[in-house]
Amino acid sequence: MRLVLDTNVLVSGFLSDTSPPARLLNGVRDQTVTPVISSPVVAEYRVVLSRPVLRLDVGEVVEFLVALSDSAWYVEPFPVDPAGFPDPSDLPFYATALAGSCPLVTGNRKHFPDHGPVEVLSPRAAVERLSQLTA
Repeated sequence: MRLVLDTNVLVSGFLSDTSPPARLLNGVRDQTVTPVISSPVVAEYRVVLSRPVLRLDVGEVVEFLVALSDSAWYVEPFPVDPAGFPDPSDLPFYATALAGSCPLVTGNRKHFPDHGPVEVLSPRAAVERLSQLTA
């Protein structure tokens, strides 16, 4: 299943190993999830996941980023009109999902418009869909 994972999903997955976001990260590792990424998305992943305040295990983060790069589908994000987006830093994720023709998974659904061509899923909804596809 191809998905764009918002950075907050990665952070949540690293912080709680039994959460729906952690199950999505495990899906990346075992290749049941194909992450759709772009240069701006990967750049944000690297910046945020290296923040000392998060106290993430550096080895685990590096291992995940290697797994991500091995299984990812790279796209060039489409330009997106920022109207309707409360946080412009979210635009690269939406634009990547648009270019990848796949859902965007986020814990901050309110940051993304309810209308448009990109389906926005919560981590729990993405895990439920993944379970249906692999059953």
